[in-house]
Amino acid sequence: MKTIINYLTAWGIWAFILPPAHAQVIPFTSGQWEISAQGSVIDSYEGEQHCILLQNGSAHLRDVRFLNGIIEFDVFLADRIAFPGVQFRTTDSRNYEEIYLRPHLSGKPDAIQYTPVFNGSTGWQLYHDQGISIPDGQNGWKVETGNGYNAVQHWHFDRWTHVKIVVAGQRADVYFDHAETPTLQVRELKRPPQAGTIGIKTAVGPVYFANFSYQAVDQPVLAPLPAITPEAEPGLIRRWEISASFPADSLAGKGQLKPDLYKNLSWNALDAEASGLVNIARITDRDREKNAVLVKLELHAERDMVKRMDFGYSDAAQVFCNGQALYSGDNRYRSRDYRYLGTIGFFDSVYLPLRKGNNTVVILVSESFGGWGVQAKLENMKDVQVVYPD
Repeated sequence: MKTIINYLTAWGIWAFILPPAHAQVIPFTSGQWEISAQGSVIDSYEGEQHCILLQNGSAHLRDVRFLNGIIEFDVFLADRIAFPGVQFRTTDSRNYEEIYLRPHLSGKPDAIQYTPVFNGSTGWQLYHDQGISIPDGQNGWKVETGNGYNAVQHWHFDRWTHVKIVVAGQRADVYFDHAETPTLQVRELKRPPQAGTIGIKTAVGPVYFANFSYQAVDQPVLAPLPAITPEAEPGLIRRWEISASFPADSLAGKGQLKPDLYKNLSWNALDAEASGLVNIARITDRDREKNAVLVKLELHAERDMVKRMDFGYSDAAQVFCNGQALYSGDNRYRSRDYRYLGTIGFFDSVYLPLRKGNNTVVILVSESFGGWGVQAKLENMKDVQVVYPD
């Protein structure tokens, strides 16, 4: 056996048999990268060799099937608007997990963001830790335990920042500058775990990346999660029927929504997430023309009544009960002022005039960008039942 080992070592073959102790950096000069960007330059920068400067686009490793493991890279941040990050478990150009940085929001509650991408639609307006970021009294923010969709980070500008992402199952931890504790802990990656490619991306501003590496590890070590006690949401709507997409203008502004207006649309049932959120992009493709769907709910009332429904949506919505228009609203990014994000929550209410027997609630939900979703809950379930689709 000793003779065989010496022979293999002499020929430099042993390294191909034993796994490397550390992941190897994959130079951007390597032919393993597929670059799709508005602009890219491979050059030396600020002490690092073979960096890549990306402008509005991505660079993915060819022929990589990454499911669980560790991704690391360095990024050079400047104090300007940009959205550099990493895409992983990419099954195609329209479906992947993404974690990105917002250097222009240094010290803010959403300086880091996780979002799944379904059918080309990002979901940062849907996956946003509402209500868990509070001022700490020292010109900063303290983030209480949340779902790990976004987090505070004070960025250091005009130097390299090291990023390490540990992915395991439906969780991910994000570390910066070799810290021992993660800054962001994603409690639940929203896409089903599926192996795919990995790569870097940026939008708006150009950003330098260097020293990209990855390790495929079946069971990488994740940091312990702080315990949370989720509050039960009585009256939460847990399944909707979702129509095929269509142009929002074709039904917008209708005072009534009669069945013959949408009778030719196909429908699919979609379960809500634990929060009650329905990410419409999971099952529906959107483009500039077909940018709206109808979401439908059947309620059975034991008597005539008025029932309050609290709901949220992204980006715009109209609510109908038994064909009657009750509400019209706009929740788009910057639709109310330049700081308005358009994130989703139970921020609106409508009073449903239910009649004894079966009732149909329909919400027209249209989308421009940032997340296509809806959620709703009834004030109580006394004398009313949700008739869930099969």
